[in-house]
This record gives sequence, structure tokens and C-alpha cells, in this order.
Amino acid sequence: MKAKFKKDFSHKAIWFPIVLFSVFLLLVLLCVALTSLRFAYCGGLLGCLPFMIVAYLKPYELTDINVLQGNGTIQVDQIYRIQEINKGIRVFYTWPGGKAERKRFFAVKDTDTFISTLLEINPNIKLN
Repeated sequence: MKAKFKKDFSHKAIWFPIVLFSVFLLLVLLCVALTSLRFAYCGGLLGCLPFMIVAYLKPYELTDINVLQGNGTIQVDQIYRIQEINKGIRVFYTWPGGKAERKRFFAVKDTDTFISTLLEINPNIKLN
């Protein structure tokens, strides 16, 4: 592992899905309690809940093979532009083969370290 970057949990991109999923889970449990269905019907959803929470709260990681993980996987050599916005970083990249251009948002606590680490690997990244 080359680097780990902590998520900024004060940003709405991080806490909003947690709140939304918690409300959904509460509604499912309320529905189960009111309709007196067996608990086993929701066992799959409730059983995978700890794994989803751990995966969501995991920090962003830069692996030894220069792949950025967190909101999916991005090869650092495919990144062509970085934009600093509203307590976070938007990364613009192309899929291998140059087929499609994509963008992904990272709510990172230390944006300067995040940008400098990516620039060390791929100095062709434009800052915008």
C-alpha cells in the first residue's frame, strides 16, 4: 500500500448516503415489525449491513500498482485533470483505451497531500 487518505466525514457526499441508508433500514425494520413477517426474510439485508458499513467507512487507498481505490478503482495514469471543489477533489479520467471520459468526487481531509501524491505518480495531470 503506497498511501491511505482519510475521508472528510463533514462533507455531505459522505454523510448523506449513511443517513439515507439508515432511514431505509429503519423503514424495512418497521415494515417487518408491523406486518409480522419472519425476520429471516430480511436476513440477507441485515446480514450484509456490517460489510457495507465497513466498506463505506474505509479510507481511500493508493495501491502499489498505482490504482486509486475508494469510489471504485481508477488507474492513476488514466487521470488527466484534478479540480478542487467544496472541501474535496473531483478527478477526471479516461477508461483504458480512451473510450469514455469519467469523473469521480473524493471527499478527502488533506487535499494537498492527495494532490501531491497523485502528481508524483502522474506529472501530466492538469490542476484546474
